[in-house]
Parts: sequence; structure tokens; C-alpha cells
Amino acid sequence: MSAEDRSGLQPVRNTLLWLGAGFLLLAAIGVVFLAAPGSTPALPPAPEPGVPIPSLPPVQATASPDPSPPVTVPPTLSPLPTSSATPGAVPSFTFTVTPEETQASPGDRVEYRLDIIPEGGFAAPIVLKLEIRALFIGEQYDLGTLNPPYPRSQIYPFIIPDTLPSGITLEGTLRTEGGGIVREADLLLHVR
Repeated sequence: MSAEDRSGLQPVRNTLLWLGAGFLLLAAIGVVFLAAPGSTPALPPAPEPGVPIPSLPPVQATASPDPSPPVTVPPTLSPLPTSSATPGAVPSFTFTVTPEETQASPGDRVEYRLDIIPEGGFAAPIVLKLEIRALFIGEQYDLGTLNPPYPRSQIYPFIIPDTLPSGITLEGTLRTEGGGIVREADLLLHVR
């Protein structure tokens, strides 16, 4: 066999060696886990062809006349962490946006007020994102991050573009995310 022929068989030989090693490892693990507690695991001898396999005698359970008493472990006291949060409350937050729905003309300024209210000692930064949809167009805006302390209020001014036609409605979704918690609020702005 040439060197080129042997090199083509090398990947197959490596695969077979890994499979064989894996099979042996699984067999050894099975013997250890299937052995009776306290005994040395051993593979049973293979039966001779044509010889029936003997069955095991039935096992009967017996109760000990004097069971050992239960062991009692005294509790260990450890200092509990202190927190300014309300006991049992999970840190969270709620928010409100006003106005949720309003009307304005092109060129007008609308101020949105955002109030963050902490619950259970919430003190994580909150990321704000706004998605606005009008007709078939959608835009997303990053409004930044609010940092504690809370409660907190923030004013967001919005000037209605002069290019917007009258009679359309802008739909918005304000998404707040902080401490693994996501909250959303829907907003409507009717352009007159």
C-alpha cells in the first residue's frame, strides 16, 4: 500500500479508535454504577452458547427491630445582609408618560413627561428607546439612560416636523429596560 493510500485511511482509523475508547469508557462507567454498594464491580462471565442463564433468587426485605434514631443537626446562624428595600419586595419599577394621547399641528412643540417609580429598592440604570410609526414608515430613537436615584421625572420635548401632513397619526412605543425588567407604553400623536 502506498503512502497516499495509508493517509486516506488515517481519519477512519482515528474515528474508530475514538469510538472504541468511548465504548470502553461507557462500559466501565456502567459497571461502576450497576455494582452493589460496597462490592467491587466486575463484569459477569459470558454464558456459554446453549446454556440457560440462571435466574436470581427473590430478595426479601427485613426490618430492623431497633431502627437508629434520627440525627438532629443544630441550625447555623449567619448574618443576613441588610437592605433598604421593603422586606419581601422584588426590586422593580413602573413608569408613566403624560400625555399618552394628544393633538398638535406641524411646528408645535409637545412635551412628554416621564416619571420613574421604584419598587422594592430598585436602583438599576434604565435604558429608554422610542419607536415611532406613521403610515408605512417606522423609526427608532435611543433616548439615553436614566440613572438612580429614583423616583425621577424627565421632560422630553418633541417638535412636530413642518413636513408632516395634517390628518395623520403618529404611533409610538416607549420601551424602558433596567435590571432585567422591560416595560412599554403606547403613545398617540394626532397631527391636525
